[in-house]
Order: sequence, then C-alpha cells, then structure tokens
Amino acid sequence: MWLNNYILNKLVSYKNNKLTLFVVPIWAASILISYIISPAHATSIEDFSRHSEFHNVKISPDGKHLAVLINTDGRKTLAFLDTKTFEVTFSLGGEKKDQVADYYWVNDERVIIQVEQVKGALEKPVSYGELYAVNFDGSKRRMIFGYRSKKPSLHGGFLLDNLEGDDKHVLIYQKSISRDTSVLPEVAKLNVYTGKSRRIKRAPIADSTFLVDHQGTPRFVSGTDKAFNTQLYYSKAKGEPWVKFGKEFEGEFQPIAFAPDNQSVYVLKSSDGGPKALYHFDLNTQKETQLYRSEMVDPTYAMSSDLNEVYGLRLDEDYPNYLYLKPSSEDAKLHKALVSAFNGDSVIVSSKTRDGKQAIVHVSSDRNPGTFYLFDTQTMNARHLMSARSWIDPNKMALTEPFRIKTV
Repeated sequence: MWLNNYILNKLVSYKNNKLTLFVVPIWAASILISYIISPAHATSIEDFSRHSEFHNVKISPDGKHLAVLINTDGRKTLAFLDTKTFEVTFSLGGEKKDQVADYYWVNDERVIIQVEQVKGALEKPVSYGELYAVNFDGSKRRMIFGYRSKKPSLHGGFLLDNLEGDDKHVLIYQKSISRDTSVLPEVAKLNVYTGKSRRIKRAPIADSTFLVDHQGTPRFVSGTDKAFNTQLYYSKAKGEPWVKFGKEFEGEFQPIAFAPDNQSVYVLKSSDGGPKALYHFDLNTQKETQLYRSEMVDPTYAMSSDLNEVYGLRLDEDYPNYLYLKPSSEDAKLHKALVSAFNGDSVIVSSKTRDGKQAIVHVSSDRNPGTFYLFDTQTMNARHLMSARSWIDPNKMALTEPFRIKTV
C-alpha cells in the first residue's frame, strides 16, 4: 500500500528564537526536540542550497484544519494541523519512490492528492496520473485513480475542477498512459471516496487541454494537430457538441479561465514567437481582443483563488507587478490590499475558507525566502504560521535592483 504508517512529520513553532521540532510517528506520542537558533549565525552557501522546509500551506473550506507539505530528508510529507491549536492530526508520506506532488481540499474533511514517483536524486519526479485521497484524521485513505488503484486504469488522471457544492465528486482530465498518441483525452467525474468514475466529455483532438466554466462544465479545448497547428473548439452548454472556434494558427496558446459570464475566455497567446499577450475571446462572436502584452517577458503566472478562479496575472518586467482581470472582484481587492500591507513583496493567496473570512497567504521577496500567514479578511490581521527557510534572516539579506541592458 502506498501509505507509509511510519513516516515522520515535522512541525516548527517559534517562541523567543527557540525552534521546537515535533517528530510524530502516526502510531506514537510526540517526541519533543528543541534547539536554539543563534542570532549570530552567519548565512553560508549551505544555507542557501538547503531545500525549503515548508511548502504549499492550504486551509480547509470550513477553516478548522491546515495542510502543509514538509521536507522530510529530501522527500515531501503532507501534514494536517488543527488551525487553532496547531496540533498534528495526521501525516502522510510515501513508500519507496512515491511522494505528494500537489493536493487540494475537496470538502471540509477530505484531500485529493496527485502522486508522483521519485526516480533518482538528481532526476525530476514523474507523475503517472495517480490520485490518492485521505481525510485530515487519516481515515478512508485509498488510491482512487490510476494503474495501482483497486480498479486499475490505463489512463492517467489530473484534477481539473473540484465541483463547488458537490462534496463527493471532482472533475479529472484523463489521458492514456500508453504510447498511442491518437487516443483522445476525456473529462470524467470521479467519486473521491469510492474511486468510481464516469466520462463526461471527450476532446475533439488528441493533444489538447480542457477549460472548465464556472458551472463545472468543460466548454473550451485547445490542442495541436499533426501539423503542429493550434486548433480551438468550444461548446455552447452542457451536452452540446464541440464547435470549431476561429482559424488554426501556429504559435503558443494557453487558456487560463472563463470570464464570470461564462460566455468568454481569457487566454495567453503568442503567434509570432514573442512574449505571450493576454487576450479576451468572445465565444458568441468569436472575436478576440488583446488586453495586455509586454515587449519583454511572458506573464510569470496566473493568480487564482481556486483551480479555475483566475483573477489576475503576475508580471515581472522589473519589479513584481500585477494585472487584475476584474479589479472590482473580491479576490483582486484582497490581493491588492495584501501587496500594499506587505510593502510590495510578492503575495500569493494559496487558499481561502468557504465563507472567505480566512485565507492562507504566502509572502516572499528578494530578502525573504517565504513566510506563511493565516489572514483574517474581516479584521485584516495576519497570524504568522511558519517560515519556509527559518535559518535565513531577511534582515541580513541584500536588496536586489533591476537594470536593463540595451542590445544593438
């Protein structure tokens, strides 16, 4: 079984410069180990080369539990904590070569995990589309999709939408793990407890990517044909067939989100080899409108509050900057306020509670390698949770300044 019952979990708490390390086997009581971080410690090359200790903190929809990926001897362990007491309720590691790649809360108790396999110390981990699910207390854990599940599949599955309002199902993108590149990818509805799945829609082209609207319906597909031309298709509504959108073209095309009205989409596109521009595509008129393009760089990443709730783009021409798709949205206003409160540092809102009253915020900069906060959106107060690299003192780090060199 993929679960390792003896995996160790590490939790760091900060009190008066003392670092307390809890080593918690699943079946045993906590063993407390403490050591002092010396304020006179000089930062070394080894300090910079060490992996971050904490990654990807997310809060449950009801706000009662946190989940965090922890570096355990070079491998990732997923730990669940009580939000108020910070006590560990369960930790999950992988046997042999398995580990957690990413994870998502799908309801108040359950998390779905994308599994990856570690091939070697210097090789990038590989995902074969296996999905594992577990409750925050360690109950009802099982591989729910993939070739090692109880119902082995010849497809790899990747989470596509968590279907808000449905606590038992998610949408996954499934594609063949065979070498046959002609097999068409599909969207399937997957039960996160039993692993049973049902096909919802099949793509019209083999090498393709789905975009799901705000009702959880797959309605836009971009793909590449055998001549390496980009092909676009859309569907008017649930159950409607795919319709060709516009003309084929050469270049890069990355759909990022449906607009709030579900009648248009935002995409990143480049047809001339230059930086990707942000476009708005109207599905009814098939008209495309360029909204933004940098002359220097692609947008760094899309900012989202959920899998398909993209509200802006991070831009890095010089200093970090942000482009909000809808500046009046609650997500955009919250992010803008946080950037201001943290003096322009990089801010990522990794997750929010269902009622929007609490959010997990990751703050980083050229001097700060990363700090996680639990943010109260009503009182506008931030509670420090943990630092990704606690051994690095931001006050001792040098500032960086951008500069441009004109080429002839």
